[in-house]
Amino acid sequence: MACRRWIGRKWPSSILLRQIIGLILIGLLVGGISQPLQVFWALPPQVKVSVGERLQIPLELPEAIKNRLSFRINRNQEIGKVLSFNSPREETFDLKKLPVVEHPGTIDLEVCLFGLIPIKKMVVTVTSPVYVVPGGQSIGVFFRTSGLMILNYAPIRDTTGQELSPGKKGGLLPGDIILQADGQELVDEFDLAKIVNLAGQRGDLVHLVIERDTEKQEVRIKPVYCPETTRYRIGLLVRDNSAGVGTLTFYLPETQVYAALGHVIVDSRTNQEIEISKGKIVPAQVQGIQPGRRGNPGEKIGVLEDKTPLGTIEKNSPYGIYGRLSQPAHNPWFIEPIPVAWRYQVHEGMAQILTVVKGNQIEVFNVQIEKVMPERLDGKGMIIRVIDPQLINTTGGIIQGMSGSPIIQDGRLIGAVTHVFVNDPTRGYALMAEYMLSEMNQFTDPTTVGQKVFLADNFLFFIYIISNSLLFWQKLLADAV
Repeated sequence: MACRRWIGRKWPSSILLRQIIGLILIGLLVGGISQPLQVFWALPPQVKVSVGERLQIPLELPEAIKNRLSFRINRNQEIGKVLSFNSPREETFDLKKLPVVEHPGTIDLEVCLFGLIPIKKMVVTVTSPVYVVPGGQSIGVFFRTSGLMILNYAPIRDTTGQELSPGKKGGLLPGDIILQADGQELVDEFDLAKIVNLAGQRGDLVHLVIERDTEKQEVRIKPVYCPETTRYRIGLLVRDNSAGVGTLTFYLPETQVYAALGHVIVDSRTNQEIEISKGKIVPAQVQGIQPGRRGNPGEKIGVLEDKTPLGTIEKNSPYGIYGRLSQPAHNPWFIEPIPVAWRYQVHEGMAQILTVVKGNQIEVFNVQIEKVMPERLDGKGMIIRVIDPQLINTTGGIIQGMSGSPIIQDGRLIGAVTHVFVNDPTRGYALMAEYMLSEMNQFTDPTTVGQKVFLADNFLFFIYIISNSLLFWQKLLADAV
């Protein structure tokens, strides 16, 4: 009808044409941001499933669309070696007759609409279940960083009883990082003490290169003789490593390789990922709790047992720290290993977290999985809420030091606590355990999880946008004439 009304009339002016084009672009935008299209963008390019299970393809789509989807298997593959069908030569299937996976392998699938229109390619990786021992133990994290951090001043009492602090007098501040002394890189506090003592014996100033607020500075300090230690000092208390409290997530019983924290360790000064050398984890005792409040996250107050290393730190990554245990970590709640859940197996509902809130006793607390976002790669694939009254009364919810606390659902390890909501300490984010396993290189992803797919690879997106924009344009014309 709208087209007939233009018959016998002049074509629109250039201004009107620009307005029409603008309306079309608006229609495209409206279609592009609508919820169904966002769901199509979220179609996973890769799915993992364990041997012996029925193939599961997570699709958060309306039933009307699901019923029109089919899956076509690459004909060049030996289907029977991986999948089991009712008939031996099936090459297509839908969500109502999903096959069973019988052997490890890889299957290339093409998702089709109406059995004809290809939407997207998917890769199904079939693997044997991975069994791990859940953690929950509080651990101290020690890692060596470049330079020596000034913790405080350590005044020197001379022979007259006067207290001197050459470092303070020279302008050094707690938090400064001493990178070099007399042109030499510093590995530990003994290096600095030796260089300072030699400079004092010569009667020279010691030349220091420091870092303050990411900027390098040079200072010269006059060492002072300390009768108590019988050497020259500059009156500083320094540390050659950093430490913190976190939680062990799990370890592989065969190799003793562990995962912990669930997030990267960053430099508090630069917010950059720290290159860890000679790192270690040690047992930690929780001696107190600073409860979390709205706007003020709480924390565990722990004492680290530095004399009894629990393991090494070999990797610092966005998905946590990794290394090798020196001995098995005992968990009284899980004597036997449990399987790791793949992303599609994680669902909203009840779950439990393992963590320590007093001493070294691992306890189990109830949480609610409020939202699952399996393709999110930033360590925030789940939103969880603490619903256990005991944990809320003790900690207020999620607090610092809980990072890495394992989450158990349906007898599987599904993830680890990573973040707390500052404005609601009972809620926070969690990382999918599958990603932590990937970081361990236990299996290799054939595709990049969560990768963006171009429009040309998803013909349905183009159809959907055009149809939405045409409907939008038709409505505008009908309203305008």
